Amino acid sequence: QWYQRRVTKLGSGGDRGDHYVYLRIATLPPHDLTDEQRALLLVFAEYEENVAGSVNGLHDTQYGKLAHDDDPGVNRLKDAIKDTLRDLTEDEDKTGRTKLEDGG
Repeated sequence: QWYQRRVTKLGSGGDRGDHYVYLRIATLPPHDLTDEQRALLLVFAEYEENVAGSVNGLHDTQYGKLAHDDDPGVNRLKDAIKDTLRDLTEDEDKTGRTKLEDGG
């Protein structure tokens, strides 16, 4: 089995053990995003929970994650997107389905 062939520890006379490698990956965002695309990405970053790391403009607050952009127009779009998502998911009908699940 592959997991039984462990790497030899340096200077240990043949002892074998687990070795951990930690990577830090930096990616550059696209440079030609529209304001709407940037706002959508910031909203996604606020809602994402299963990722360790950082996003430029995303800060942890006592109320949860909060994204902020230097452009006030992008921030207004981001807030409008969040309000729309909140309205769609909170406004359930008698079947328990949201407007979003029913296509609006």
